[in-house]
Amino acid sequence: MGELPCVIDFHDDFCPPCKAVGPALDRLAIEYQGSVEFYEVDIKQEEVLAQELGVKNLPTIVFCPVDKLPMVIERAVSEDRIKSTIVKELLIKNKI
Repeated sequence: MGELPCVIDFHDDFCPPCKAVGPALDRLAIEYQGSVEFYEVDIKQEEVLAQELGVKNLPTIVFCPVDKLPMVIERAVSEDRIKSTIVKELLIKNKI
């Protein structure tokens, strides 16, 4: 497992909703630099990976905490929604 949680953006360059979400993810990558890793996966270049991971809808954003199972959003969402998911799922430890 990685040392930092991560966000993985599965997208296609010709997908309008993907283009809408991309700038928000770029801004958040700068804001959370050093706390959260951000990755982009172009499904045209990584078709096998996308199929193996079951990516069917675009954009698909996967939030991968260090210590629990990933959370997936399979549609375009607002920057505020992405940010709140980062805080809730990746940065705040769940209390038992």
